[in-house]
Amino acid sequence: MYLLSALVVLAVIFEAVSAAAPVGTCLTGSTPFELSTFCAPGYYCPLYNASDNSTFPVQCAATNDCVITRLTTKFCSAQGTYEPVLCKAGNYCPSTSEQIECPEDHYCPIGQYEPIKCGAMTTCDAGSSKKQEWGSLLALGIGDIAAVILYFFLLWYKARQQQSIKDRCAVIPINISIAEEGDAGRRTDSINLIDVEGGKLPKGQRTATEVLCEGFKRARGKLPLMILEFEQLSLTIPGDASKGRKPLTILTGVTGSIRPGKVTAIMGPSGAGKTTLLNCLLGKQDGQWELGGSLLINGQRETMTRFRTIVGYVPQDDIMHRDLTVYENIAYAANIRLPRDWTTQQRNAMIDATISAMQLSHVQHVAIGDETVRGVSGGQRKRVNIGMEVVAAPSLLLLDEPTSGLDSTAAMEICGVLKQLAAVSGITVAMVIHQPRLEIWQQLDELLLLAKGGFTVYQGPQRLSEVFFAKYHDVHLQPQDNPADALMDIIASRGPHLVEAWQTQQGPEKVQVLLQLERDGKLGSTYANRDAPASSNVYHSYEKGTPSSKSSSSNSIAVEEADFLKWQAYYAGELESKIAQSTRMGFPSHSECPHLRHTASFFRQWYLACVRSLWKQFANLSSLWLEIGLALFASGVMGSLATMKYQGILTAPYTLLSPTPLEGLIADFFFTVGLAISLSAASAGVSVFGEELVIYRREVAAGHNHLAYFLGVVLAQYPRLLLDTLHFAPLVHYLAQPLTPFSAFFVVVFQLYCAIYGMAFLVSFLVSRKNAALLAVVLSLMFSSMTAKGGIPEGIQFLSPSRWAVEALFDYETRPYRHIMDVTRSADDGGYTLGRVPLDLALMFIMGIFYRVLAYIAMRFVDRKIIIS
Repeated sequence: MYLLSALVVLAVIFEAVSAAAPVGTCLTGSTPFELSTFCAPGYYCPLYNASDNSTFPVQCAATNDCVITRLTTKFCSAQGTYEPVLCKAGNYCPSTSEQIECPEDHYCPIGQYEPIKCGAMTTCDAGSSKKQEWGSLLALGIGDIAAVILYFFLLWYKARQQQSIKDRCAVIPINISIAEEGDAGRRTDSINLIDVEGGKLPKGQRTATEVLCEGFKRARGKLPLMILEFEQLSLTIPGDASKGRKPLTILTGVTGSIRPGKVTAIMGPSGAGKTTLLNCLLGKQDGQWELGGSLLINGQRETMTRFRTIVGYVPQDDIMHRDLTVYENIAYAANIRLPRDWTTQQRNAMIDATISAMQLSHVQHVAIGDETVRGVSGGQRKRVNIGMEVVAAPSLLLLDEPTSGLDSTAAMEICGVLKQLAAVSGITVAMVIHQPRLEIWQQLDELLLLAKGGFTVYQGPQRLSEVFFAKYHDVHLQPQDNPADALMDIIASRGPHLVEAWQTQQGPEKVQVLLQLERDGKLGSTYANRDAPASSNVYHSYEKGTPSSKSSSSNSIAVEEADFLKWQAYYAGELESKIAQSTRMGFPSHSECPHLRHTASFFRQWYLACVRSLWKQFANLSSLWLEIGLALFASGVMGSLATMKYQGILTAPYTLLSPTPLEGLIADFFFTVGLAISLSAASAGVSVFGEELVIYRREVAAGHNHLAYFLGVVLAQYPRLLLDTLHFAPLVHYLAQPLTPFSAFFVVVFQLYCAIYGMAFLVSFLVSRKNAALLAVVLSLMFSSMTAKGGIPEGIQFLSPSRWAVEALFDYETRPYRHIMDVTRSADDGGYTLGRVPLDLALMFIMGIFYRVLAYIAMRFVDRKIIIS
């Protein structure tokens, strides 16, 4: 009984199983097995009938040809009567039994159940599996046309600007004044000199030096004249016992003063510490060096940092932007450092007067040039170097070898300008000078002579130096001797003796004795036997017919000797009074006057730095064309060779029908994109700051705001980055035909350019110029390779902009396949998170900002010499 019942049950089960078993045949003759009770969207099942379980999707054992096809990443045709296949590319399957050609203006990747709209500026013929976005090429063409129009506009604008400057210079001597209103009635809007006799000098055009003197006085305002006094100033470089290096003393007990209204020359043989003395006065010495002694400014202990807006320093090297013109370099210094309440007309008058005084009018629109690009001469470059400080109207002007590289006539004329500025406007001038000719020697007011080792051998008036050495050291010069050369020879040969005499035999007191004798009229003329009398000053040379003094229309620095002497005499009383007043009063305290001079505001400095950087790029178009050309070439190669495709494993229950997946092609594609961008952008980004770091240090030492400079230069790079992206993204997108919209692809590429430039900025502040480009490229390539999860720590990958770029592209490229392929598993394998494209783009932007912030910190606080030399 029980056996019979069991047999009945088995029969029923067998019948049910037989009824549910799939029917149909497999190409291999094997028995198919059921995959699902329905045909999923995106699959083509022509014989499927939902009411007939014998037509449900099945899987058959693959033939050898099918196995090989799947191993080569391709899909096989159906291996049995009821085996489903994906809807073909270029078709869509609205139902399981329909496979319709993709209509025009739509595209249909593999496995679609509805066509996808192509969108604007896109070509999609009937049966298209991809969209062809010709709008990307339109963007490239429009960008090029706009660039060409901008180029010719800038050419026109620059020519117009230069003509405007030329026209302005022609009328400045007639109707421009920088003098303050009510300046003791001495300067009105007319440009006539003031005559001591009768109140007015004969009418005539003002010289450039007069305009400068007015500018210096107006810029100083109510501040006192600047008096520097230093006592027992010494500087020692500490030794290093581990390296066997002994301490080195550069300055030893230098005592003296630098007073307003006078030109003080610091002279001595090589190794005397002349430049070091200037650096100590400016507070520029190395922080690890041992500085001794005291420095007083108008009788008060002060740090020179507070006075940087009213102090000018002309370095020994010609530090300036070599790709800008003479005018642009000098004008930038004026716009940054002159008082902010000056009008544009007053600034322009100061700029033009400086250019004229430096005798640079005929080359003011010529680029400075360098060793490879022809520009102005070495002497003219030196005069630009001086002009960049003179135009700022400082109260204290320190110059390190300003006459080096100049011919004797130009050197004499520059020194003549400095003497007039000091004598009339009351500024304090000190300069290191080598081997001055006799006429220059005679223009010097004060001398500070140093012996090797930084010891003082003389400090006092220049006119008494020969008497001092003759009276106390038995040194008698011959009439034909140049006193400067002769004294240098004596100091070099008898240095220790002269130092000992100055220190032990009351050298400063002896100078005071000579001054008293001079005041009492008991000191004979120093130059009684010389051909060039001291009273002739610089102007004796012009009495012989120097062309610059004879031309009535020229803005030369030369004036007639009589006019200058009247002018100097007229201001002498006022100057002496101000010097006496400055001696009694110091500068206002920091609490009373936080800013001794209100120079250009932060935003104006930012604007000026940005505009200057843009003009620098315009002046170096060859490098821009090269960068754009590399981007265009790389995009063509990458777009032709790269494959932008995603193919993952099919979702269950169709997983076993999957061919070999192609999940890493998106990361590989963008690695090649990052490679091309890194090679073209990294080295260019390094040169932005790397080539002007010395100039930056000079400008911020004179009061330029650090952040305004940095932001201005950084902002000026974005048009360049936009041009680079316009010549890279459109072509590679057109050729590779990714599913990512061009707008999103463009943003991703632009952000990557920005991030690589930011990284290059950082490297340029940490590494010397010779190594920076290589390191920037290597780092960019390394970060470009971080496109997927791997052996590199996640924290480091987080800093890679390519990591977030690939995640965004992966999201776009996989959207059409998420209903048929296991995209989530692919994303997990690559370390990507789907559905956060805005966050990916934001992270790329943040990485670009992050590297720029680090670059700014490095610019401010890191000395790249100690990182990698």
